[in-house]
Amino acid sequence: MKKKIAVFANGWSNETLFNTIDGIKRYAAQEDFDIFVFLSFASISEHKSLMRGELNVYNLCNMPDYDGAIVFSNLLNSDETAISLCKEAKKHQIPIISIGNDLEGASYVGVDGNTGMRDLVTHLVEKHGVKDLVFIGGTPGHAESEARMAITKAVLEEHGLTLCDDSICYGGWSNRRTISAIQEVLSKRDMPQAFVCANDIMALAATTYLTQQGYEIPRDVIVTGFDHVRDGRIFFPALTSVKQNYDEVGYQCCKMIFDQLRNGKKEEKKLVSATMTIGESCGCEQGSEDYWELRKDYCRHFYQKSTDASFMEQTERNMRQRISEVSSYASLKTSLRRHFQFNHRFEGEQLHLVLKTDYVKDPMASEKDVCTKRSRSKNEVIVSLKDGMIQEIEKVDRRELIPGYQKVENEQHVYYFMPLHFYEYNY
Repeated sequence: MKKKIAVFANGWSNETLFNTIDGIKRYAAQEDFDIFVFLSFASISEHKSLMRGELNVYNLCNMPDYDGAIVFSNLLNSDETAISLCKEAKKHQIPIISIGNDLEGASYVGVDGNTGMRDLVTHLVEKHGVKDLVFIGGTPGHAESEARMAITKAVLEEHGLTLCDDSICYGGWSNRRTISAIQEVLSKRDMPQAFVCANDIMALAATTYLTQQGYEIPRDVIVTGFDHVRDGRIFFPALTSVKQNYDEVGYQCCKMIFDQLRNGKKEEKKLVSATMTIGESCGCEQGSEDYWELRKDYCRHFYQKSTDASFMEQTERNMRQRISEVSSYASLKTSLRRHFQFNHRFEGEQLHLVLKTDYVKDPMASEKDVCTKRSRSKNEVIVSLKDGMIQEIEKVDRRELIPGYQKVENEQHVYYFMPLHFYEYNY
């Protein structure tokens, strides 16, 4: 009998998500289930109301309607939300797997980044003679950042070296803060032999900034990352990094769910090993991949990507124009349906735009008055596109979520749910 698996994820970590889904699909080839990805773009920021509007998408999931669930607990940017989802699944006896954080009430699949990180730092010390380095962490206290720093310290100590406090800084997993961190640390000490970064984004920011300051990577200073993202592989020099093998993580998550469904197994814990990837940013001539072939492939498609971006902007302008011209809800629906009937190049053959009925009833009412009400009425279907054709569906049950959804045996699909909101108020 066909199953339904819910996945709770964050869109800012899109490569991690897609790699994991590749592994989930690989397991789906031997089982029969659809994948429902509840996707927010919540970030750790001061705009709590904006973050709340993103996180509310997880409330769409009615846990008893699913046979199993997977939560990216280390990437949701909300530990509270991850814990709440695990508790909800346990209450309904739904197998749930936590990726990244070992949470009560959930099985756990994590990445053993220690092996890859240990190999990377050892490579720097033994192959390239690095004795003095700066470690750029993500955020203070973050479990993965602290673990990578601890491994760096341990490897250095094993070689009779130390990582002093003035050689540790934090880039907040981002570009701008990484540059500020480098500027601050270099105001207190000389240029090190290497910058070891806790993720590739910070390593790319560091490399770009140092190059702008006149340094050549890796001749003048080595820079390494962690995550093995595509941008780091086509970059020049390609980053020496650590691949977390999330495709295997996805596969193991599904295996755990189905083991529990079939055999009644209890909570399990498993670690997937990460692997070091040799790039050019450490000074090695032969990398783990053919980086020049990756760059050539990127360049072959560069013009198409540029024209696609322009086409998307034009399409969005047209949609905004259509919205601005309507005078009623009925004309809005007609206009948008016509738009997506002929413009879904990027969205694909299936797209559904669904709003709360209360919002449609009185568009002039304030968001607070409309969106904080708990309504049991069906949701309004503004647009429902299936196989590239508009479905004439006006309403959908709040628990069904997808207009016209049907379980089709031996045919797997991945559905993504994303929130439309104004700060904390979800439409």
